[in-house]
Amino acid sequence: RRVCDGLQIFFGVQAVLMIGLTEARSWRGVLHNGCWLVKVLLWFCTLIAVFALPNSVVLIYAEAARFGAGMFIVVQLVLLLEFAYSWNQQWVQKDDTKWYVAIVGASVVMLLGSLAAIVAMYVLFTAAGARTCALNIAFITLTLLICILFTFLSLLDKIEHGALLPSSVIFTYCTYLCWSAISSVPSSDERWHCFVFDPDTASSQSWDMLVGIAFTLISVAYSTASSSVRSAEFKLGTTQPPPRSLPPLHSSRLADDDEDLDDPTFAYSPAFFHTTFLLASMYVAMLMCNWTFAAESGFALDKSWISVWIKIASQWLAAALYIWTLLAPYLFPDRDFGYS
Repeated sequence: RRVCDGLQIFFGVQAVLMIGLTEARSWRGVLHNGCWLVKVLLWFCTLIAVFALPNSVVLIYAEAARFGAGMFIVVQLVLLLEFAYSWNQQWVQKDDTKWYVAIVGASVVMLLGSLAAIVAMYVLFTAAGARTCALNIAFITLTLLICILFTFLSLLDKIEHGALLPSSVIFTYCTYLCWSAISSVPSSDERWHCFVFDPDTASSQSWDMLVGIAFTLISVAYSTASSSVRSAEFKLGTTQPPPRSLPPLHSSRLADDDEDLDDPTFAYSPAFFHTTFLLASMYVAMLMCNWTFAAESGFALDKSWISVWIKIASQWLAAALYIWTLLAPYLFPDRDFGYS
């Protein structure tokens, strides 16, 4: 956790320094784009320095990390929605039969895989009967019903911008969150007897943790490599209309994709760039300590009721955001959400 605290300080200081930065040729712009040797040395020194901090100070960083990790979950969900819509849009724009077949094929694979995982959860996570495993059954059933709901909505004629591929992506993600949440039940709970296998084994913990960290790394990479790193992507209701065929969560981009590379101004927000890494380091810290700070004997990675409910809440939020992108243009036809 202290390593993540060091990363928080490193990226947090840079985020503050870059607030309001637009000129790439200023000293702050040069620091952002270069000075790699200096930044690597500062990063290394920061990682060492945090181990000298008293526990009282580290707990302050831990409380801040809990809040920041929650913010990163929201950012991660917005990025997932953007990716799902962008993927579908890029393949549809090719206007070729083979790409339409690819859309259907990818959607079917994800839907069938998710349904298979749900069936597996009913088998693997309800071994002790309906009374003991009632919460597990509720989580799995609610996941299935929510996913069926937004998939059905996306196929309605009245939802003109709905599509099967984005629904399949969100279906898959919600299924993963359900599996991960149930697997995070602590071994001290009676629901532990619901498991056919032992999710506290090293292989089970490693698999779940690796997937969680992989989602984090992909989110950070996607946010920094795409227009999502631009701060305007997360501002709703901008004065300039957003591009067509994008979901309601989008807003206007700060620059065209073919902008002049010699332009001395940034086409994105460097402060937001570093803030994304700051929030990601907070999220990883929470994954590593079960979203709690108490020292426990028999510590198991990502095993606590806080972790369970954080993942379930993330699932509900992901579904709610996606349903909003489907229904908003239909419910508010007088507002411009960027659809043709």
